[in-house]
Amino acid sequence: MWWRILLRLQKGEIMKLEHMTVTGADDITNVRGMIELSKEYPFLEWGILFPLSGGSRFPTSEWLAHLLEEKGKIPMNLSAHLCGGDLDDALENKSKINLDPFKRIQLNFHGLNYYQIVMKSVTDTEMTLFTVEKFLESVSNKKVIFQFDGVNDGWIYNYLDNGSFSNIQYLFDTSSGAGVLPNTFPMPYKDVTCGFAGGIGPNNIDNVVDTLKQTLSPTKPFWIDMETRVRTDGDLDLNKVAQCADIVAREVFGRHAI
Repeated sequence: MWWRILLRLQKGEIMKLEHMTVTGADDITNVRGMIELSKEYPFLEWGILFPLSGGSRFPTSEWLAHLLEEKGKIPMNLSAHLCGGDLDDALENKSKINLDPFKRIQLNFHGLNYYQIVMKSVTDTEMTLFTVEKFLESVSNKKVIFQFDGVNDGWIYNYLDNGSFSNIQYLFDTSSGAGVLPNTFPMPYKDVTCGFAGGIGPNNIDNVVDTLKQTLSPTKPFWIDMETRVRTDGDLDLNKVAQCADIVAREVFGRHAI
Protein backbone atom coordinates (compact mmCIF):
# COMPACT_ATOMS: atom_id res chain seq x y z
CA MET A 1 0.00 0.00 0.00
CA TRP A 2 1.39 3.39 -1.03
CA TRP A 3 0.19 5.10 2.16
CA ARG A 4 2.57 2.87 4.13
CA ILE A 5 5.40 3.93 1.84
CA LEU A 6 4.57 7.60 2.47
CA LEU A 7 4.72 6.95 6.21
CA ARG A 8 8.15 5.33 5.86
CA LEU A 9 9.31 8.30 3.76
CA GLN A 10 8.25 10.68 6.51
CA LYS A 11 10.23 8.64 9.02
CA GLY A 12 13.34 8.75 6.81
CA GLU A 13 13.42 4.97 6.50
CA ILE A 14 13.67 4.96 2.69
CA MET A 15 15.06 7.19 -0.05
CA LYS A 16 13.03 10.23 -1.06
CA LEU A 17 12.61 9.43 -4.74
CA GLU A 18 10.10 11.94 -6.16
CA HIS A 19 9.90 10.64 -9.73
CA MET A 20 11.15 8.14 -12.22
CA THR A 21 10.94 10.28 -15.33
CA VAL A 22 10.58 8.67 -18.75
CA THR A 23 11.23 11.07 -21.61
CA GLY A 24 10.39 10.79 -25.28
CA ALA A 25 6.86 9.43 -25.64
CA ASP A 26 5.56 10.19 -29.13
CA ASP A 27 2.72 9.28 -31.49
CA ILE A 28 3.86 5.65 -31.56
CA THR A 29 3.47 5.36 -27.78
CA ASN A 30 0.25 3.80 -26.52
CA VAL A 31 -1.50 6.31 -24.29
CA ARG A 32 -3.60 3.66 -22.54
CA GLY A 33 -0.39 1.81 -21.66
CA MET A 34 1.03 4.99 -20.15
CA ILE A 35 -2.14 5.44 -18.09
CA GLU A 36 -2.00 1.88 -16.77
CA LEU A 37 1.65 2.23 -15.77
CA SER A 38 0.91 5.53 -14.01
CA LYS A 39 -1.83 3.80 -12.01
CA GLU A 40 0.52 0.96 -11.04
CA TYR A 41 3.51 3.22 -10.27
CA PRO A 42 2.41 6.66 -9.00
CA PHE A 43 6.01 7.90 -8.95
CA LEU A 44 6.22 7.69 -12.76
CA GLU A 45 6.54 10.96 -14.64
CA TRP A 46 6.32 11.33 -18.42
CA GLY A 47 8.62 13.92 -19.96
CA ILE A 48 7.05 15.37 -23.12
CA LEU A 49 9.51 16.86 -25.58
CA PHE A 50 8.75 20.14 -27.34
CA PRO A 51 8.40 21.30 -30.09
CA LEU A 52 5.48 19.10 -31.09
CA SER A 53 6.99 18.23 -34.45
CA GLY A 54 5.71 14.68 -34.79
CA GLY A 55 9.14 13.09 -35.17
CA SER A 56 10.78 10.39 -33.11
CA ARG A 57 10.47 11.30 -29.41
CA PHE A 58 8.55 14.48 -30.33
CA PRO A 59 4.77 13.93 -30.44
CA THR A 60 2.20 15.85 -32.47
CA SER A 61 -0.24 18.27 -30.90
CA GLU A 62 -3.05 15.81 -31.69
CA TRP A 63 -1.37 13.03 -29.73
CA LEU A 64 -0.71 15.35 -26.80
CA ALA A 65 -4.35 16.47 -26.81
CA HIS A 66 -5.39 12.81 -26.55
CA LEU A 67 -2.96 12.24 -23.68
CA LEU A 68 -4.24 15.28 -21.80
CA GLU A 69 -7.83 14.15 -22.31
CA GLU A 70 -6.97 10.81 -20.71
CA LYS A 71 -4.97 12.54 -17.99
CA GLY A 72 -8.13 14.29 -16.92
CA LYS A 73 -9.54 10.91 -15.88
CA ILE A 74 -6.68 9.80 -13.63
CA PRO A 75 -3.77 11.51 -11.84
CA MET A 76 -0.71 11.46 -14.05
CA ASN A 77 2.66 13.22 -13.66
CA LEU A 78 3.78 15.18 -16.72
CA SER A 79 6.76 17.43 -17.35
CA ALA A 80 7.40 19.66 -20.37
CA HIS A 81 10.92 19.43 -21.80
CA LEU A 82 11.52 22.50 -23.95
CA CYS A 83 14.01 22.28 -26.82
CA GLY A 84 15.07 24.37 -29.80
CA GLY A 85 12.77 27.18 -30.81
CA ASP A 86 10.30 26.44 -28.00
CA LEU A 87 13.10 26.91 -25.49
CA ASP A 88 14.09 30.18 -27.17
CA ASP A 89 10.51 31.42 -27.08
CA ALA A 90 10.02 30.50 -23.43
CA LEU A 91 13.12 32.40 -22.32
CA GLU A 92 12.25 35.36 -24.53
CA ASN A 93 8.68 35.45 -23.17
CA LYS A 94 7.17 34.54 -26.55
CA SER A 95 5.95 31.03 -25.76
CA LYS A 96 2.43 30.01 -26.74
CA ILE A 97 2.61 26.59 -25.07
CA ASN A 98 -0.07 25.87 -22.48
CA LEU A 99 2.03 24.71 -19.55
CA ASP A 100 -0.91 24.27 -17.16
CA PRO A 101 -1.02 20.42 -17.42
CA PHE A 102 2.68 20.10 -16.55
CA LYS A 103 3.99 20.09 -13.00
CA ARG A 104 7.60 20.60 -14.06
CA ILE A 105 9.41 22.30 -16.94
CA GLN A 106 12.86 21.26 -18.13
CA LEU A 107 15.06 23.61 -20.15
CA ASN A 108 17.06 21.48 -22.60
CA PHE A 109 20.22 23.24 -23.76
CA HIS A 110 21.58 19.93 -25.11
CA GLY A 111 25.17 20.80 -24.31
CA LEU A 112 25.07 24.17 -26.11
CA ASN A 113 26.10 27.37 -24.43
CA TYR A 114 23.16 29.45 -23.24
CA TYR A 115 24.55 32.57 -24.90
CA GLN A 116 24.70 30.81 -28.27
CA ILE A 117 21.06 29.76 -27.99
CA VAL A 118 19.28 32.76 -26.56
CA MET A 119 21.49 35.70 -25.78
CA LYS A 120 23.26 35.59 -29.17
CA SER A 121 26.03 38.20 -28.83
CA VAL A 122 25.35 39.01 -25.18
CA THR A 123 28.02 37.75 -22.79
CA ASP A 124 26.89 39.40 -19.58
CA THR A 125 26.08 36.84 -16.88
CA GLU A 126 23.79 39.30 -15.13
CA MET A 127 21.72 39.64 -18.31
CA THR A 128 21.48 35.85 -18.51
CA LEU A 129 20.22 35.61 -14.95
CA PHE A 130 17.75 38.42 -15.59
CA THR A 131 16.25 36.50 -18.52
CA VAL A 132 16.02 33.27 -16.53
CA GLU A 133 14.51 35.03 -13.53
CA LYS A 134 11.78 36.53 -15.70
CA PHE A 135 10.90 33.04 -16.91
CA LEU A 136 10.94 31.64 -13.37
CA GLU A 137 8.61 34.40 -12.25
CA SER A 138 6.16 33.54 -15.04
CA VAL A 139 5.96 29.89 -13.89
CA SER A 140 6.40 30.39 -10.15
CA ASN A 141 3.83 27.65 -9.40
CA LYS A 142 5.93 25.02 -11.20
CA LYS A 143 9.33 23.43 -10.74
CA VAL A 144 11.90 24.39 -13.38
CA ILE A 145 14.76 22.00 -14.18
CA PHE A 146 18.19 23.13 -15.32
CA GLN A 147 20.67 20.70 -16.86
CA PHE A 148 24.13 20.41 -15.35
CA ASP A 149 25.87 19.22 -18.50
CA GLY A 150 29.38 20.61 -18.12
CA VAL A 151 28.68 23.59 -20.40
CA ASN A 152 26.32 25.93 -18.55
CA ASP A 153 27.25 24.90 -15.02
CA GLY A 154 29.09 28.13 -14.23
CA TRP A 155 26.23 30.57 -14.54
CA ILE A 156 23.76 28.03 -13.08
CA TYR A 157 25.92 27.71 -9.96
CA ASN A 158 26.09 31.48 -9.84
CA TYR A 159 22.33 31.62 -10.06
CA LEU A 160 21.84 29.00 -7.33
CA ASP A 161 24.17 30.93 -5.07
CA ASN A 162 22.48 34.28 -5.63
CA GLY A 163 18.92 33.52 -6.72
CA SER A 164 15.92 33.78 -4.48
CA PHE A 165 13.58 31.31 -6.19
CA SER A 166 12.38 28.10 -4.55
CA ASN A 167 11.05 26.50 -7.74
CA ILE A 168 14.37 25.46 -9.28
CA GLN A 169 15.72 21.91 -9.59
CA TYR A 170 18.65 20.53 -11.51
CA LEU A 171 19.49 17.42 -13.52
CA PHE A 172 22.94 15.88 -13.78
CA ASP A 173 23.31 14.70 -17.39
CA THR A 174 26.78 15.09 -18.84
CA SER A 175 25.71 13.14 -21.94
CA SER A 176 23.17 15.87 -22.87
CA GLY A 177 20.48 13.28 -23.55
CA ALA A 178 22.76 10.88 -25.47
CA GLY A 179 22.14 8.03 -23.05
CA VAL A 180 25.70 7.58 -21.75
CA LEU A 181 26.04 6.36 -18.16
CA PRO A 182 28.53 8.52 -16.22
CA ASN A 183 31.41 6.93 -14.36
CA THR A 184 30.25 8.55 -11.12
CA PHE A 185 27.29 10.59 -9.92
CA PRO A 186 28.22 13.90 -8.28
CA MET A 187 27.16 14.92 -4.82
CA PRO A 188 23.98 17.05 -4.75
CA TYR A 189 24.40 20.80 -4.59
CA LYS A 190 23.12 22.36 -1.38
CA ASP A 191 19.46 21.66 -0.62
CA VAL A 192 18.14 21.88 -4.19
CA THR A 193 16.27 18.80 -5.45
CA CYS A 194 18.39 17.02 -8.05
CA GLY A 195 17.93 14.40 -10.75
CA PHE A 196 20.29 11.86 -12.29
CA ALA A 197 20.33 10.82 -15.94
CA GLY A 198 22.52 9.25 -18.59
CA GLY A 199 22.31 5.70 -19.90
CA ILE A 200 19.91 4.39 -17.24
CA GLY A 201 17.77 1.41 -18.26
CA PRO A 202 16.55 -2.05 -17.23
CA ASN A 203 20.02 -3.58 -17.32
CA ASN A 204 21.60 -1.18 -14.83
CA ILE A 205 18.95 0.70 -12.87
CA ASP A 206 19.40 -1.57 -9.85
CA ASN A 207 23.11 -0.69 -9.76
CA VAL A 208 22.28 3.00 -10.21
CA VAL A 209 19.90 2.86 -7.25
CA ASP A 210 22.55 1.13 -5.14
CA THR A 211 25.07 3.85 -6.04
CA LEU A 212 22.62 6.60 -5.15
CA LYS A 213 21.85 4.92 -1.84
CA GLN A 214 25.52 5.32 -0.98
CA THR A 215 25.69 8.89 -2.34
CA LEU A 216 22.50 10.50 -1.05
CA SER A 217 21.18 11.22 2.39
CA PRO A 218 17.83 9.44 3.03
CA THR A 219 16.26 12.88 3.45
CA LYS A 220 17.54 14.23 0.09
CA PRO A 221 14.75 14.47 -2.53
CA PHE A 222 15.81 13.28 -5.99
CA TRP A 223 14.59 11.75 -9.21
CA ILE A 224 15.89 9.45 -11.95
CA ASP A 225 15.51 10.32 -15.63
CA MET A 226 15.74 7.91 -18.54
CA GLU A 227 15.21 8.10 -22.27
CA THR A 228 17.50 6.23 -24.66
CA ARG A 229 17.81 2.95 -22.74
CA VAL A 230 14.06 2.39 -22.47
CA ARG A 231 13.62 2.30 -26.24
CA THR A 232 13.56 -0.58 -28.73
CA ASP A 233 14.38 0.12 -32.38
CA GLY A 234 14.03 3.82 -31.62
CA ASP A 235 10.54 3.63 -30.09
CA LEU A 236 9.65 4.01 -26.43
CA ASP A 237 9.21 0.49 -25.04
CA LEU A 238 6.61 0.45 -22.25
CA ASN A 239 7.71 -3.05 -21.27
CA LYS A 240 11.18 -1.69 -20.50
CA VAL A 241 9.59 1.19 -18.60
CA ALA A 242 7.60 -1.32 -16.56
CA GLN A 243 10.77 -3.31 -15.82
CA CYS A 244 12.52 -0.19 -14.55
CA ALA A 245 9.53 0.96 -12.50
CA ASP A 246 9.22 -2.46 -10.89
CA ILE A 247 12.90 -2.46 -9.93
CA VAL A 248 12.59 1.05 -8.48
CA ALA A 249 9.45 0.09 -6.54
CA ARG A 250 11.32 -2.86 -5.07
CA GLU A 251 14.77 -1.35 -4.50
CA VAL A 252 13.70 2.11 -3.34
CA PHE A 253 10.33 1.57 -1.72
CA GLY A 254 10.56 -2.12 -0.83
CA ARG A 255 7.11 -2.57 -2.28
CA HIS A 256 7.47 -6.33 -2.53
CA ALA A 257 7.46 -6.49 1.25
CA ILE A 258 4.36 -4.33 1.70
